[in-house]
Amino acid sequence: FSLELDVPTATPAIDLSSVVVCSNNKGRLHIPIQTTIRDENVGLTALLDSGAEGVFMDENFVRKHCIPTEIVEPPILARNVDGTANQGGTITQKTNLHIRVGDIDMQQEFLITNLGQHAAILGHPWLEAWNPQVDWQARTMDISGMEAQVASLGRTNKSTALAQAERKQDTRPL
Repeated sequence: FSLELDVPTATPAIDLSSVVVCSNNKGRLHIPIQTTIRDENVGLTALLDSGAEGVFMDENFVRKHCIPTEIVEPPILARNVDGTANQGGTITQKTNLHIRVGDIDMQQEFLITNLGQHAAILGHPWLEAWNPQVDWQARTMDISGMEAQVASLGRTNKSTALAQAERKQDTRPL
């Protein structure tokens, strides 16, 4: 099974506490994903970005669809690549959604921030965990090998930024 991917238009990059949220145009493609929110099927386009160091969802998309969220502890300061504060400010929320990519179902944790024109970004941690075969020149992604990954991972895929924040929190003295 192969997915045809859209070539994105130029988008400003976002840096998240030294974690790159969105890299340059060369490493980015868009893929369709599905989720179910309160028994309603919702389709969205996710930016597939090999240079992004996390998995993110846009705060406006979350608000529009009334997606349940959880608190991120400790909060993560969001910055743009040029060092300026991101319009979304500090990341204080996350969500865990059942998503469908092609014929593959999975659980995914997203950090919530301002992504501008993108509903979601599936970055390097997602690519590493699921290891789809991407042909960057043809703009296609073969997900047939991902079925084995679903069985072996069987857990929520956390974003790198959140995992790092949790590790820092766990090492604090009581």
